[in-house]
Amino acid sequence: MPLAREAKEAIHRLNQVSQGVETSNAKLQDALGALQHAGHNIQMTTEAVRAVFGSRLIPMAGVVAGVRAGVKLLWKTVRERRKVS
Repeated sequence: MPLAREAKEAIHRLNQVSQGVETSNAKLQDALGALQHAGHNIQMTTEAVRAVFGSRLIPMAGVVAGVRAGVKLLWKTVRERRKVS
C-alpha cells in the first residue's frame, strides 16, 4: 500500500501546483489588463495632445529647448566675465 499512498500524495501535490498556476495566471491576466488599459490611456492622451497642438508641438519644443540652452550659455558667459573684471 505504500505505492498507493505515494501516488495519492503525488496527485495532491499536482493539484496544489495546478491551483498555484491558476492563481498566478489570474494575477498575470490582471496585470496585463492593467498594462493594456494604461497603454490605451497613453494613446488617448497622445491623440488629444496632437489634436490640440497639431504638428507645431515638436518644432515648438525644439525652439523652447534652444532658447533655454541659449539663455544658459549667455548667463554662464556673463558670470565668467564678471569674475574676470
